[in-house]
Amino acid sequence: MAPLPLRCLLWTCALVAAQGGRKTSCDEDTHYENGAFCCRLCPAGTKMAAECGEDDGPSQCRSCGEGEFQPRPNRDPHCRPHKFCNRNAGFVEVARPTEEKDTLCVCQPGMHCSGSMCETCVPHTPCSPGFGVIRAGTPDSDTECGPCERGFSNVSSASEPCRPWTSCGATGLTETSAGTDTADALCGPVYVPAGPKSRETLSVLLPVTAGVAFAVVCGLCWTASCSRRKIQKQKLKQVELEEGVVPHAGPQEVEDPFPIQETGKESHISEQERQ
Repeated sequence: MAPLPLRCLLWTCALVAAQGGRKTSCDEDTHYENGAFCCRLCPAGTKMAAECGEDDGPSQCRSCGEGEFQPRPNRDPHCRPHKFCNRNAGFVEVARPTEEKDTLCVCQPGMHCSGSMCETCVPHTPCSPGFGVIRAGTPDSDTECGPCERGFSNVSSASEPCRPWTSCGATGLTETSAGTDTADALCGPVYVPAGPKSRETLSVLLPVTAGVAFAVVCGLCWTASCSRRKIQKQKLKQVELEEGVVPHAGPQEVEDPFPIQETGKESHISEQERQ
């Protein structure tokens, strides 16, 4: 019987001889190990129908069917189904699927993923009054809000940053109400106090203006009164003409249709003649 060291050497030689034609490893990016062979992977967009039967031999592959895809070289017997963009869950499709690419779904504008798996979308968080947007929301992240600093305010916008207060001096106005983090500054006209010259001018202009105004009012009243009288006379004359009334002619003598005979000398003469 052979000594122990010699037997170990024989077993090692036999093992090496048995695996002499087998490669120790395959390129995982392009091949896969199939027994004693390294077979080629099926390309993206296909699935494996049968494995190879020789070293570095090609596998039998088939194209993915409708509604399926395979994004990378593989040895899978099945392709993956395309994703469905569910609008009820807040998703919208931005890229059509192919045999090598899945459908690209993102959250609708104004929404973001509810979690790391992005199974549903939720609306962005609105910024409260006094807070502005520091970082706008994206399909993957929520809106980030922060308090408005002094000199800035956010009145009602839930999606914009804080805005600086209105500069009243830049527009030639004066500030009537200071701004806050929730309200803008209010502006008004500039008040200029009256000086000595202004007072003297006013003391002269006011009486003159009042006198002119009084004269104008009196003239208007007199004109209106004359017009009313004229109109009343015209109406009265029209009424008299319509009713057949002879207008008053004045103090003229009218002949008496029945004169009264005087009793005197002439009457006595007439009586003597009759006798």
